[in-house]
Order: sequence, then structure tokens, then C-alpha cells
Amino acid sequence: MPFNFETWDGFETPPKQDLDYLINTTDINARLEKLTHSPYRVKVGAFQVDRVGVKRAEFDSIVQERSARFVDVMQKKGWELCSKLSLTGPFIARDLESKFVMLDRNEFRVRGIFKYPKSLERVRIELPAGIVRQDPDQVIDHKQAAKAG
Repeated sequence: MPFNFETWDGFETPPKQDLDYLINTTDINARLEKLTHSPYRVKVGAFQVDRVGVKRAEFDSIVQERSARFVDVMQKKGWELCSKLSLTGPFIARDLESKFVMLDRNEFRVRGIFKYPKSLERVRIELPAGIVRQDPDQVIDHKQAAKAG
């Protein structure tokens, strides 16, 4: 039997007002607000491997090398690994510049939970008024923006 909004078939008790009671947006926003102050983030790195001609032992060594490189890069940026890394794939590999599909390669993704030990508070960056568009007709190029800043 399909759901009917007029008779509220499918509910034990109908909502008190409209559709606002179907989804409790206040609780969802409160839960998301708590997550924004968490220092933990999921970070994903990707790498590509030839589709054919790669043996299992060679593939395992490639995964170890690329995963270690991913963790090193994240540590240089100030993130600390807090979980085991997980490997997902294969996915369709694409060239980063042209976005063309690379039929001879597969893409694999390494994912982990990282913690940023420093403060994640938002930083206000003030832009010089000369580089911010004041009206739709204002035109500025990169050289003029560099001089204005």
C-alpha cells in the first residue's frame, strides 16, 4: 500500500504539524555542530596501478609504499594517523589533467582517520577592498589584484 500524506497511513500517530515533525532538524543540526569541533577527520589518498602485468607480491609492495607516502604527506601537514588504513578499489582511473579514462590502469584509494592536534578554529582572512568585486561591471586581472593586495 503506498504512503498517503492526506490520511497519514503508515504512521501510528500523525505528526503535529506539516512535515517538520518527520525529520527532526534541530537534533540533526546539534549533532552536526558537535562534529564540526572534533579534531578527527577522514582523509583519502588515491594512487593508480597498471591493470595487467602486476603480480600480487608487486601489488602488495606498491600498496605499502603508496600508503606510507600518503601517511608521510599527512604528517608533514600536521595530521596524526589514529586508525588503520583501509584500501578500496579498483576504480576507473582517470588522467588528472584531461579527465580522460585510462583503460590500462586501475585506481585504488587509501582511507584513514586522522587527528589534527592543533586548533581547528576558523581563521578570518581579510581581503583588500581592491580585489573584491564591488559591482557587476568591475573587471580586474591578476596583475592588478597583486598590486592592490
